[in-house]
Amino acid sequence: MAVKEYMYPLESGHVHLNGVIGKRMQQCIDQRIANQDIERLVKPFRIRNDGPDKFRGEFWGKWFTALVLAYTYTPTDALKEKMQEAVSEIVKTQTDDGCISTHKDDVQHGHWDTWSRKYVLLGLLHYYQVSTDASALVAAEKMVQHFMTQVGPEKINLSNTGHWAWEGLAPNSILEPLALLAQITGKQEYTEFCLHLVARWKDANDYAEEGLRLVDAALEGKDAKDVGNHKAYEQMSCFEGLCELYRQTEERRYLDAAISLAENIRKTELTVAGSGSNHETWCHGARYQTEVFEQAQETCVTVTWIKLCYKLLQLTGDASWADDMEQALFNALSASVTPDGTWWSYYSPLIGERVASHYQFEEIGLSCCVASGPRAMLLTHRWAVMQDEAGPIVNFYGQGKAQLHLADASAVSITQETQYPVQGAVSLRINVDEAKAFNLRLRIPAWSRETQLQINGEELKAKPGSYTEINREWQDGDEITLDLDMRCRAIAAPSGAPAFAVMRGPILLALDNRVQETLRSSLRLVVDEDSYIDGALQSDTADDFLLSCTITCTYHKVHIVTENTSITMCDYASAGNKWSGDNVFRVWLPQPLFMEHAYLYDTWKLMYPDMDERPDIPSARNDFDN
Repeated sequence: MAVKEYMYPLESGHVHLNGVIGKRMQQCIDQRIANQDIERLVKPFRIRNDGPDKFRGEFWGKWFTALVLAYTYTPTDALKEKMQEAVSEIVKTQTDDGCISTHKDDVQHGHWDTWSRKYVLLGLLHYYQVSTDASALVAAEKMVQHFMTQVGPEKINLSNTGHWAWEGLAPNSILEPLALLAQITGKQEYTEFCLHLVARWKDANDYAEEGLRLVDAALEGKDAKDVGNHKAYEQMSCFEGLCELYRQTEERRYLDAAISLAENIRKTELTVAGSGSNHETWCHGARYQTEVFEQAQETCVTVTWIKLCYKLLQLTGDASWADDMEQALFNALSASVTPDGTWWSYYSPLIGERVASHYQFEEIGLSCCVASGPRAMLLTHRWAVMQDEAGPIVNFYGQGKAQLHLADASAVSITQETQYPVQGAVSLRINVDEAKAFNLRLRIPAWSRETQLQINGEELKAKPGSYTEINREWQDGDEITLDLDMRCRAIAAPSGAPAFAVMRGPILLALDNRVQETLRSSLRLVVDEDSYIDGALQSDTADDFLLSCTITCTYHKVHIVTENTSITMCDYASAGNKWSGDNVFRVWLPQPLFMEHAYLYDTWKLMYPDMDERPDIPSARNDFDN
């Protein structure tokens, strides 16, 4: 790897998280990763009967990359054996020419073939990185060598393949594992092949006379929806590939293009829940998020946004990317998973109801989003506490412990005691074998305008939206106390519409009809000149919710003088978590809010207009068939 990272993750098994995110991570492992039937995912590669429109080949790689993350979090023998079995079975399907695919020979490079191969390659390479199992690397190289006989100079233009509506984005995202393979092997032929693929983004294709132009369009500052194509998930996947190609080549324009795109997504597409998209595409969603989106915030989009931010955090050291990951993690991503971790949603609206994802393929028993969700949830331990040559970097606050080794091999542990994100107080205890000088960085979220920070009772400055560096000789038992600003904030609608959303720390709040009934009245939030709201955290929050708050409003009733009242709001991730049609919620609060009409019902029909019945959480997996 040519590029020096600003920060990198700790060794496997050296970060353990408790609290709400730690619980959700363990649920991912227990409910969706460890108990996966490998045969269901591998069989399509054996029978190879997919037509051009099928994408059953993506599921093995999506699940397996999450399995690798689970193993790096908790490196148990059981997970190791699961990885070995899965790799062994997928490699058995490799043909003599090196191909691993679910597609028939006559429809290879159809709409989703290259896309699916990408996920197999990512799985094999991630496994090799944690296991150094040469068989996985050999299989990956054979796949790429075969691929290079089909795609390259004077051969197939990838932008002419893939689904017609998305103009070549999906197949071009194979850049990510190709660049990773170049890093691992150091072979120039793979680097040159990557450069060739990117160069062809300027070539005319069947869909665009000027080509995809992903790099150029991003560097020109075009809005994300106008960069190549507006299909959000696949577009970001291509830019993940550019980040990896930057690591290999040190060509700064690749990283600059990724930064430019991501900053524009943040500006024009992200909602207050930390994700975006409608109908799986960019749509200037930041501006229009107060409206009813039919298919809001695809989980695959949320996952890929978090993954892109993770790469940018490593490559830039900019704390804002960790802020973005935190917002998406606690809100859009956490809202996508059922309370017991068994299933995920396809879409996560800001108003309406939670709806379980449908099966895309009955024989697989998954959808793309159900397979994707754990990849982002289980990524958390990789960025929660990181390090550089100078010392540890704390990006995530939550109950747990991290252990690391400094450049001189001396050991350091950091134990967090906190009820964050419910409360803003965080205690970090530093343990060392002997007094040791090193630099410790703490992320101060941009939303925490007033932060109190002390070490052993001595006050330090903390600037919002940056890292506070503490460079000193540390003694065993030194304690850092952090008190983050958890006042409720009113977020004005980006469109200028008369509406507010409410956030408390990193948590987006919502009305839920279980805790806030409808009223025959209109309400207005009481917002001060600094956009803060008087909100009180309730101490008796029900088990179904992470937190709930009473929010001060003015109360307007027909022929009655205005008086003060309050409404109850809960965290967005818990809102609607009965996953039933009679449990509804809303985030944006019009001013005034006519409480009689606060909730919308039957919004599942907008998500799934072709279905006669509302999709339910599967109670059991279907029997495997062809």
